[in-house]
Amino acid sequence: MKIMQSIKVSLIIPVYNVEDYIEKCLRSVLSQTLKDIEIIIVNDGSTDQSMKIVGSFEDEHSNIHIINKKNGGLSSARNRGLKVASGKYVAFIDSDDYIDETMLQQLYNSAEANNLDIVSCDLTKVDLSGKVLGIEKNTLKYDHTYDKHEVIGEYLLNNIPSYAWNKLYKKELFDKYEITYPEGRLYEDIKPTFELLSKAVKVGFIDKPLYFYVQRGGAITKVPSFKAGFDIIKTIDDIKSSLEESKLYYKYEEVFQNFSLKYVFLANVLFYKWYFKTKDKIELEKFKSLVSIKIKQLSLKSILLNKYLSNGDKLKYMLLKTRSLCFVVSMKELLLKAKNKPSMEG
Repeated sequence: MKIMQSIKVSLIIPVYNVEDYIEKCLRSVLSQTLKDIEIIIVNDGSTDQSMKIVGSFEDEHSNIHIINKKNGGLSSARNRGLKVASGKYVAFIDSDDYIDETMLQQLYNSAEANNLDIVSCDLTKVDLSGKVLGIEKNTLKYDHTYDKHEVIGEYLLNNIPSYAWNKLYKKELFDKYEITYPEGRLYEDIKPTFELLSKAVKVGFIDKPLYFYVQRGGAITKVPSFKAGFDIIKTIDDIKSSLEESKLYYKYEEVFQNFSLKYVFLANVLFYKWYFKTKDKIELEKFKSLVSIKIKQLSLKSILLNKYLSNGDKLKYMLLKTRSLCFVVSMKELLLKAKNKPSMEG
C-alpha cells in the first residue's frame, strides 16, 4: 500500500442513492493530474447500489477512504468528512457531478503560487447525457487577489456563487473558525460560504469552467416547499447577525439589501409554487407572517435609490411589496401546466 507523505487536497464526496451517477463522478476524481490527494467518501445511509460501485474502486485505490453513517443529509455528510480530512486544502464534489481532470491541480497551483485561502473556478452546466447547457462564470477579475472585505461585498452583490463545490479551501479556515455546514437546512451552502469568505485573507479566481454541474429535476434544492422558503429566510437573518456581531453591517448595508432581496424573492417563489400544489392555509399564514417582516425591512426609498439594484431587481421588490408575486407565480404555474398538458388531437 502506498503511504502518502503529505496530503495536498482532501476531496469530500457525500454519497446517498446515486447509483446512476457515482461511477462517472469517481472516474473523474481518480483521473486527477494532482497526486497526493485523499478521497473521502461519506456514505450517508445509501440504500441502493451506490456503495457497491464505490467498493469496486476501493480495492484498487489506497487513497479512497469510506465513512459509513446513518442518513443525516448533505451537511451532515460534509461535516463528517471535514472531521477526518488531513489535507492542507479541502474541496467538495456532489456525487452526481464530475470534474475536469486538471481541476484540483489548477486550483492547488493557484492557491500555492498566490498564498490563497480560497480559490474558485467557473462551472459548466450539463444535462444527464453530458450535453452542455451553459457556462456559469465568475464576474470578478481573474488576475486580481481579493481581500476579505472585497469578497464580502462581492458575495452580497451575488457576484460570487454560494456553491461549496467549485472552490478549494485551506483546511485551517474550517478548523480555526469552527465553520460547519448547517445540518437539516436546505440551501446549506449560503451561510458557510459567506463565513469562509469573511474569514479568508486572500481569495482568487480561475477563468476556466472545471466543474461539471449536472442538472437533474430531482435535486432537493429545486423542489419547492415551505421549508425551503423558511430556511432561506433564516439564512438571511443569520448572515445579517454575523455582520452585526462583526460590526460590519454599516459598511455593507446597501449591498446587503441586494442580497436580501434576491433570497427573499427566491423564498417566496419556492413557497408559492408549493402552496399551489398543497393549498395548505396554515402554512400560508405562517409564511406570510415570516416574510412580511423581511419585506418591511426593505423600504421603498432605499430600494429606489440603491445604485446596486437593476430595474429588474426593483420590479421584484414592487411585486413583493404589493403582494403581487403570488398572482404572478400562479399564472406561470397555470401556463406551465397548459403547455405540458397532452394534446387531445390525433
